Amino acid sequence: MPSEYDDPKVTIRLLEELMRKGFGDKEFSKLHHFAKRGREVTIASHLQYCRTIQRFRRGGNNWGLQKALEETLPSYQRKA
Repeated sequence: MPSEYDDPKVTIRLLEELMRKGFGDKEFSKLHHFAKRGREVTIASHLQYCRTIQRFRRGGNNWGLQKALEETLPSYQRKA
C-alpha cells in the first residue's frame, strides 16, 4: 500500500508552490539530504529527478524530504 509521501508528483507540486512564494535553492538545501552531506543541490535537479521515477521508497530520504516540504509550505514566507 503506498504511503502518503511516496509520490514524486506531490513533491513537484509542493516545490512549484513554494517557488511561487520565493523558496529557492538556499532554502531547499537546508532540507535536502545531499546538502546535509556537503553536496550541492538545486530545486531544478531535484525536479528533474522526480520526473524520472514512479515512487519514493517508504521511509527513505526523498519520502522525508516530501514530508518536510509539506510542513514548510503553510508558513513559508520569503525572508526580506
